[in-house]
Amino acid sequence: MICRIGERVHRGRVVRTTTTVDQRALTRAVRAGEATDDGTTIAIQARTPGPVHERVGCLHHEMGLRTRTALAEAARSRGHTTALDSRIETLRERLAELTVETVETTDQRQAVAEASANTERLQEAVAETRGELKARREDGDAPETAEQFRDTARELSEAETAFVAARQNLERRRHAARQARNKLAQRMDIEDELANAEREARRRLVERTQTAFESAIESVPGGPESVGNPFEVDSLTAGLAVARLADLAAPVVLACDRFDSPTAASAFLGAPVIATEV
Repeated sequence: MICRIGERVHRGRVVRTTTTVDQRALTRAVRAGEATDDGTTIAIQARTPGPVHERVGCLHHEMGLRTRTALAEAARSRGHTTALDSRIETLRERLAELTVETVETTDQRQAVAEASANTERLQEAVAETRGELKARREDGDAPETAEQFRDTARELSEAETAFVAARQNLERRRHAARQARNKLAQRMDIEDELANAEREARRRLVERTQTAFESAIESVPGGPESVGNPFEVDSLTAGLAVARLADLAAPVVLACDRFDSPTAASAFLGAPVIATEV
């Protein structure tokens, strides 16, 4: 690997940083190629990290770890598979294809209410003008009233057309909203099925590698003297054991005092190491 921190360039399988650098920035640089730490540019050229690197790519005393998930990722990095993998892939593809849009009907309902109110107002105006027109005709004076009646009737016809259009638009939106709700329910069902399949696949992978994991824990420097439940050891010990089992091509950022030297850490983990000051 080639690791550049500011103006300093380090090369080799093992790098010990000679300046104070945040371990999180180093980890970001391993994964993205470049990162900054308090104005200092960090650039790392190395192998591309795999999924397990997200779990144990940075090993330090305060780390948290979902041990079973990390162990399952380690198993996959070594080529382990399960009979559920094809089903998991299919479910993920279905989720990717199933887009659910948010459909609102508020504007359409408001438009229908306004169109309805306008129609009712003009219906009353037409009825009133019709009565006035009848009275004026009896008196022989109706031209202006007749023109007003025609104008109001035309407005009513236009309002009724707008009301029908607004109701149709609202119905279309309601239909789209029902379809969206159905898709959402379908998506939730697929997500549940996927979560169950992933959980079962993870259980099988962990079961397959548990014995090796226990042995790895026993070999971790500074680990517990005896191992009861391997999933109850501290996160750093578990992380070191998982990293030892995993196929880690990308550099591991190490910020702990478990090893005599970064070279010893690299030999234990079987991976390139960037060691920071502890």
